[in-house]
Parts: sequence; C-alpha cells; structure tokens
Amino acid sequence: MLCKDAEELIKNYKTGSITADNFLLLIQHTKECAKCRALFDSVESSSAQGDENDVTLAIKRIFQSYQKFIKKKKQENRFYTKKTFYIILNILFILFAVVGVLNDFSFNNFYMSINLFMLATTLLTTVMLLVVED
Repeated sequence: MLCKDAEELIKNYKTGSITADNFLLLIQHTKECAKCRALFDSVESSSAQGDENDVTLAIKRIFQSYQKFIKKKKQENRFYTKKTFYIILNILFILFAVVGVLNDFSFNNFYMSINLFMLATTLLTTVMLLVVED
C-alpha cells in the first residue's frame, strides 16, 4: 500500500466511512510506515478530543435548556408563592382559634392556650403578609 492510499483511508477513518477491510489495511500500513502512523495517531487523538467536546457541548445544551425552563416557570404565575403560603397559614390558624373557642373558653383549659397561640400566630402571619413580597 502506498502512503497516498493510506492518507485517503485516514481521511475516510476521520469521517467514519471506512470499511473493516480498509481499516485492517490501514493498521498494517501504519505498523510499517512511521509517517502514516504519526498522521493516524494525530487523527485518532483529535477525534477523541472531539468526542469529549461533543459530550461537553451536550451537557451545556442540557443545562441551558434547564435554565430556560426555570426562567419560563419564574415568569409564569405560580400557585405557590410566599404570599399564598402565609394566606393558607393564616386561614389554618384562624380555624384552630375558632375550634379553641368553640370547645371551651376558660383560662384553665388546654383549648384556651391553643386559642391564644393561634391568635398570636395569626397576628404574626398577617404582619408577614403585609411585609413579604413575591
């Protein structure tokens, strides 16, 4: 095999269109010719670096699409925000306070302590509703 033929096979190898028989001929020639072996090794190393770059580019593309998805979700109206959290918490505390009043309203009772606690936390969550921004 001539070096010109080997260079043509190396080009085919680089593009991925080399047949198995031609690849074996190329390997045999690179064992005999140092110039073609150096060319083949450089093509192999550049293709290995290209694979790593392809993987890196794929990871970057996935990360960028994830960032776009997150940005899109942030721009949409979401159900769960800080204000909705405090509104739900406020309603829950008011319900517990009503249950405490309905069960018994004496200072020596467990329900009264729950009631006072719920009223205090309701007041706190109401203040948080006024302070918190979405």
